Amino acid sequence: MNPKYLYRTLRFLFVIGVVVLALLAFFYLSKITYPFIIALVIAFMINPLVNFFEK
Repeated sequence: MNPKYLYRTLRFLFVIGVVVLALLAFFYLSKITYPFIIALVIAFMINPLVNFFEK
């Protein structure tokens, strides 16, 4: 097999593996991070009100 094609194939498999691992990590960590994401959204939503009352 040509080394060029071997390199491309290995790189493709590596990228696919990284994407699969990232998706699995996101799936398992999403249950933990949902409260933090919701808190961040709420904080951004009430920020203008807090700035108004600070004045």
